[in-house]
Amino acid sequence: MFIKNDYTKAVSNLEIRNNKIKNTAKIELSNDDYKNFIVNYTEIEFTADIIIFDYDTSINENRYLQQNYCTFAELVWMIGRSGQGDEWFIDKKSNNILFYDHNLGEYSYKNLINLNIDFKKFIILSDLYRQLELILENNDISELEQNEFIKQVNSIGSNLYEIYPYKYF
Repeated sequence: MFIKNDYTKAVSNLEIRNNKIKNTAKIELSNDDYKNFIVNYTEIEFTADIIIFDYDTSINENRYLQQNYCTFAELVWMIGRSGQGDEWFIDKKSNNILFYDHNLGEYSYKNLINLNIDFKKFIILSDLYRQLELILENNDISELEQNEFIKQVNSIGSNLYEIYPYKYF
């Protein structure tokens, strides 16, 4: 029912940019996987909870962070947001994916949730949640199917289903 695609398969249906970015100097992050993604793909909404910015939006959002939350911006790079205004980041040191709940107010590193996965695994996770949402649009799923989904998510990272900030069941 749920297929944990590898990274290459998870991005295979994404829209490719018409004009690939050649200079990544503005991306203040040493994460080559993320840089490769952002210069090759347009903004993508995997689910309402996971929207990965395109290059221009990423640069603009991080410029805003640098100008207004300099200390915070030294630690993280914003990569996306949810439809509710929550935000996704990459930790500049560990390259782990971080989540920020906008209801917490001003940015604070201590309020970030660390998913303990890298960018490629985040894309794989996003693809799984996309599959779940497509199924839930038309059907309820059984407890057995829910458990299979949780198992697939946790195979990406230890206790990832429990750490992930949005609960579906």
